Amino acid sequence: MADTNNRDVGRRSEQNHQRQYTQEYKKQYSVKKGAGYGAFAGFIAAVSFTGIMLWMPTIFGFPVGTFLHTLGASTVGVKSDPVISGLAAFSIILIQGIVVGVIFGVVTSKVKALHPSSKYRGIGFGLATGIIAFLVLYLPVILTVYPQLLSRTFATYPTAELSTRGVQDHNIMIFSSYPRYLPGILGLGVLAYLVYGFFMGGIITLAYSVYNYDLRKMEEKERQEKEEGKKAKDEKTRNDTHQQK
Repeated sequence: MADTNNRDVGRRSEQNHQRQYTQEYKKQYSVKKGAGYGAFAGFIAAVSFTGIMLWMPTIFGFPVGTFLHTLGASTVGVKSDPVISGLAAFSIILIQGIVVGVIFGVVTSKVKALHPSSKYRGIGFGLATGIIAFLVLYLPVILTVYPQLLSRTFATYPTAELSTRGVQDHNIMIFSSYPRYLPGILGLGVLAYLVYGFFMGGIITLAYSVYNYDLRKMEEKERQEKEEGKKAKDEKTRNDTHQQK
């Protein structure tokens, strides 16, 4: 009878542990964690995005940082110091990257079908988000205000530097031949946003994976401690019973 009661107690204890773990597992994908992981992942991914944007102009024979300088000039003016323009552009990219990362983290944590439960799902959703960000944030600017901004930005570069790169009559040439550069700018823009989405989705998935691993280890440790305590209690009960006999 005592053994039967002990088995029933052990079974109920195991069921309680399982329910507790299930509840903790469901809490894994919380909006709060998603926002935090998304902000961190968006920041790291934005840094990688900035690296691509920094060196992308060299493919077209433009000075390094031209595209970043142009982006920064949209907020601080084309005649501002290149360093200030660069910092402004970097700030814009970081803000954009963090905001998109937070949105991604919240949505994938809140919607069960979008949980980044594996690296393939997380990276896949991240790449899809990168494409969406490209269509919403990058494409409209490149097709509307960017040609004028790029032409005005080149006006601030020293003529000698542009001449060594074969960029003559920069204002007229860049503006008139912009359609020739457009496919390359769009293609590299897609690449930059895919890299951004890859890092963002991968980092968020890794963060959740580490959290889930820690959660499992803590649950296993707690279960082992309770089993050891139960065994010690049963051993003590058997010893007491044996002594009474």
